[in-house]
Amino acid sequence: MRVLVTGAGGFVGSFTAARFAREGHEVTGFDRRARPLDPRHQSPPVDMVEGDVRDAAAVRAAAEACRAEGIVHAAALISQTDGANDPVGMYRVNVDGTLNVLEAARALGARVVYVATATLYGVHPDLHPLTEDAHPEPVGIYDTTKLMAETLALAYHKVYGLDTVSVRPGYVFGPGASTGGYFMDEVFAGRAVEPTGGDLPMDLTYVRDLADGIHRAMTVRPIEHRVFNVTSGVQVTRAQVADAVRRRVPGARIALGSGIPPHAHLRGPSVLDRARHELGYEPRFFLEEGMDDWLAWLKDSAG
Repeated sequence: MRVLVTGAGGFVGSFTAARFAREGHEVTGFDRRARPLDPRHQSPPVDMVEGDVRDAAAVRAAAEACRAEGIVHAAALISQTDGANDPVGMYRVNVDGTLNVLEAARALGARVVYVATATLYGVHPDLHPLTEDAHPEPVGIYDTTKLMAETLALAYHKVYGLDTVSVRPGYVFGPGASTGGYFMDEVFAGRAVEPTGGDLPMDLTYVRDLADGIHRAMTVRPIEHRVFNVTSGVQVTRAQVADAVRRRVPGARIALGSGIPPHAHLRGPSVLDRARHELGYEPRFFLEEGMDDWLAWLKDSAG
């Protein structure tokens, strides 16, 4: 299958592009920074094209040039703070960018997998498990734009018959994670961290599991539904994450306070029944396995 991956130079996009390449697909990456994939991905070559998802002509040209049969749309702005500071900029990337991807896919008849987020479920302090049928209640600009983009993707299926799927990961961790506070990169580099919020509940998604879920969402057919939770389905706390890092990095300096950070998105674990039944998805990297893999990645880079 010929696959275009937007955001292929980023965290989720790079692992996803590498996963498709290892599975034998012909992969083209589309990113504002057209740099080769990290060799630690150990994947066949991925052609990289420089471009911005806000540029409809550039997205269309990239999709046509590689004759895309499938598009994974992973490009996005993800910071709640950035969204609050520049809502127009986030809208342009997350919503307009998605519309450009969908239009390119419609022109080619390509399948689309959109990378959404479980953050759009909103705040649920009782921490009950969340199925895909839970009513979305976004509370920030980031999760609002992600829900808007997901709604667009689903509307293109309803209106045009475009084969679109949305996957909703939880707290995505692993090599290159830029948000979430998972500590491994910092303490491995010898830096001390003093975060807060040790009691924050988290349903983690290791980045390799997410890439697997995206691959399945693109390649497994037939399917009954169009939205899938792709997480570990297990709730841990940020304190448990810190402890997992401490066990692996001698002398790790993590002065983690208790409590829950202000404005945290409290929610319970995602229910994986739909992804298991329809896609055959099964998480392999829970907290301990994910931290082992992350540490091995860092050690490989350090020689």
